Amino acid sequence: MKKYILFPMLIALTGFLVSCADKLYSDPADRITDKQIIELSKSDPDKVLTPMANSIQVYPSNAISSTVWCRNLRVLLIGMDYKGNDMVLLLRGNWFDKDYRMENYRTPLDELPPVWWNSMYSWVYKANQFLDLIPDLESVTNPDVLKKLQAYKAIGLTFRAWTYSTLMWLYQDGDRGVPMYLKANIPVAGRTPSAEVWAQIIADAKEAVRLFNESGRNPLANIDDMDAMVANMVLARAALTTGDWNTVITATEAVIATYPTLMNETDYTTKGFGWVDVDEIIYGFGSDKTIGGTSSFHGWMNILGDGGYGGSQNHWNAIDSRLYQKINDNDYRKTIFLDAPMQHTYAGAAEPVEFPKYASMKFAAPAHTGQANYVQGEIFMRTSEAILMKAEAQVRSGQEAAAKTTLNTLLAARTKAGETPLTCDNYSSDNLSVLEMVQLQTRIELWGEGFEFNNNKRWNIPVDRENPASENHTAKITRPVKPDMTLQIPLSETQYNQYIVLPRDQNP
Repeated sequence: MKKYILFPMLIALTGFLVSCADKLYSDPADRITDKQIIELSKSDPDKVLTPMANSIQVYPSNAISSTVWCRNLRVLLIGMDYKGNDMVLLLRGNWFDKDYRMENYRTPLDELPPVWWNSMYSWVYKANQFLDLIPDLESVTNPDVLKKLQAYKAIGLTFRAWTYSTLMWLYQDGDRGVPMYLKANIPVAGRTPSAEVWAQIIADAKEAVRLFNESGRNPLANIDDMDAMVANMVLARAALTTGDWNTVITATEAVIATYPTLMNETDYTTKGFGWVDVDEIIYGFGSDKTIGGTSSFHGWMNILGDGGYGGSQNHWNAIDSRLYQKINDNDYRKTIFLDAPMQHTYAGAAEPVEFPKYASMKFAAPAHTGQANYVQGEIFMRTSEAILMKAEAQVRSGQEAAAKTTLNTLLAARTKAGETPLTCDNYSSDNLSVLEMVQLQTRIELWGEGFEFNNNKRWNIPVDRENPASENHTAKITRPVKPDMTLQIPLSETQYNQYIVLPRDQNP
């Protein structure tokens, strides 16, 4: 019979030996069988499952690697944003430079594909290991225990759906998906058809929403707990990718109804997206639950961070001049990017430095008490994203008037105080279609938050920094969507997994 030492140290998994040093914080027994754990879960699920659930929920903010440019999910996504049109790397020849130049980032021998593959499949394993320990819900007769187990199962399903979505966004090639595992200890598999993987993702997310709702878990209780609204966001992101517009609309409407109030102008322009005690945050972590240090997300993105890579170590970034110029002057989001060079003296510096025009102040968060200002909270899901997904689904399903109404709620909230509310009709003089306006607002609102690479791939928008030329891009490159926005399967996977046959199963 299998023995659990509560997250084993080594797990053979689709081409990698994944280190899983995680342990439960409370241990019901030194060594117990999986059957005993399942039986204990029927009577006292919190004792067995709470530490594992807490660990799973914080994984997106946990350290993935000690390498400074891939510390956690948010930091990895910085590198993906650099592989686009809208974010400029101002300091060249340093970290993220290969991402920014879109060189040596996607082949089996490059660093990036194994980092994503290894990290996401370790998360798949942990989600499945957790789900395997949850008893059949139909066998549970105690209603209070049942509600707890429903919430726990929903956490595992949400996390698995989110993880597989990430793998598919990066590695899917047409009808060829990624190897899919629904149990922790099963043999390696070949590439699962894309339709099957997305069907499983959406099924998992829908079931998670149902279970969360039936469990009575309050989505407003804790910002760092997975709940029905987090599951709805995972569901909407997946359905937007597959073109299931009705599902997107239903899921985002539930989120917007639960989190209807958007961040105000003061919080948007002064909190630096490093404080989670603001409106519209659906899922995130306070500064006490994020990895600190100069290579954290805000370590890279907070230009005022004294000691941070993206602060006093001068690894600054900026918005592309072309996108900046498309932001309406009455839109306060324009003020989080510099309209002229600015002098700044870091606390530990003798001389001032000059931030260039268009440099980003979006993540210039003030310090939390007693902490360096690169130690901040992390935001993973916001109401604004839900509004943008809903508007896109509406316009793509032929509901252009409804899409404009949805998008106008965001534009009105982003209008400078005292100015006429912005709308789809008065925002731009470029005669944009409704879909183009949705895409523009998505690029502006979610700038630097890790969405551009996948959106460009989904929208079939190539990287083009030349036509017309950007004022401030230092690597004026062009790259097509195919194959440049799909990572190749890592070498270690193709060597280990007998069901991945080269060259047949490798991405172009």
